[in-house]
Amino acid sequence: MTLHFGTGKGEDGKFRYVNIKNDVSYKSLTNNSIVVKKMKNFGISVLGNGYIEIIGSIIFKDGSRGYVDIHMAFDHVLEDYPRSPPELIVPEEFRIKLK
Repeated sequence: MTLHFGTGKGEDGKFRYVNIKNDVSYKSLTNNSIVVKKMKNFGISVLGNGYIEIIGSIIFKDGSRGYVDIHMAFDHVLEDYPRSPPELIVPEEFRIKLK
């Protein structure tokens, strides 16, 4: 499976709902894709938010390859605010529309 990322909704374009656990910069993930190699540690927080850890391979902007380990709040990463696309780009039918 390939995951396609857009831009972060946080300060300076950082991702609000994707936490990168290894030394990969959030800028490497911005408008880039990762190929999922492993998903683990699925859980639901006390507030009812779903989380999962994903390990995947990435091609960096300089053409080199590496891996990225992310922790993602998957409900929030799909939220589609007006004039602000979701952090994780998915087909329209899977987006969570917010007003």
